[in-house]
Amino acid sequence: DAHRDQILKQHENGRGSPEITRFKGLGEMMPKVVNIIGCEPEEIDDMTLGLSKVVTDAIPQAEKMTIDWISRHLKSEAYL
Repeated sequence: DAHRDQILKQHENGRGSPEITRFKGLGEMMPKVVNIIGCEPEEIDDMTLGLSKVVTDAIPQAEKMTIDWISRHLKSEAYL
């Protein structure tokens, strides 16, 4: 990805390899990372944070797949 490569080149400093992480939500982040980003942004230093919007045309198919999966794994469909 050209954008990623550009950012990595900008932040080269010879101190080691940069770490690229992606999260779908706060629940996937380690508490320390959430704390730094939300409560102590001055400690971020070299970190480059970005948000990417994910768009799909497959919303109806995704909804159907989700309902099908839940239906197979749920004991009672009354909660759907």
